[in-house]
This record gives sequence, C-alpha cells and structure tokens, in this order.
Amino acid sequence: MQYGHIMGTASKKSLIVASPGNWLWAGTGVVAGQAIPGLLNYEIDRAHSSPLPPGARTLVADSPITTHKGAPGKHNASVYRAPSGAWVFAAGTMGWPWGLDNLGGKPVHAAIQRATKNVLARLLL
Repeated sequence: MQYGHIMGTASKKSLIVASPGNWLWAGTGVVAGQAIPGLLNYEIDRAHSSPLPPGARTLVADSPITTHKGAPGKHNASVYRAPSGAWVFAAGTMGWPWGLDNLGGKPVHAAIQRATKNVLARLLL
C-alpha cells in the first residue's frame, strides 16, 4: 500500500466495495460498487505494484478520491496471504473504526462491524 491523503470534508468520503464475494465481506450483504459513507478521512492508502505474486492480493475496496493537490486518486483496502501463511488486512484508511462505533456522532455500519469480525476470525486461524 502507498500513503496518500485526500481533501475535502472527511466524513463525506465513501469507501466503495470491491470483490463482495471475498471472505472479508461474508455475511455483510454488500454488493460491488456499494458506497459506505464516512470511512475515508484525511489519510488513505492505495495499492501499488508489489513483490506479491499475481493474484495474491484482493482489493476489497476501490474508492475514487480527490488528492490534496486536487487530482483524482484512489483509496484501496486489501487482503492477502503472506508466504508464511499469515493473513494481512489493510483497511487503507484511519477511518475504518468510525464504522464500528458512533463515537463522535459517526454512523455505525453493520457491514463494517461484520467485516471486522470476519478479519479477526480469519487472523485467529
């Protein structure tokens, strides 16, 4: 993942679901292209080329953003299995926890709560 940051009001930026058939989204009911609002804040990450084998990483979110320089950009969240067998999840946003609890008046997202449960369960395997 590569660091980036976005401009504008963070709470109005939406995470866009990709790969809804991935285990991360199991039981969430999300569909490809679905927007989950309020999760992208001032710091985001995007996928870039890496030494991972082709197809090893799955993008589970692929969200268009506007960079701090006003240019179009991307936010990505991803999962992959490392050669050691360990699962790796990168939310690509510091705002992921905003979907877990309404602290500070942020909306709770049942899909994000379930996806987090799925990640934690997978990491414990």
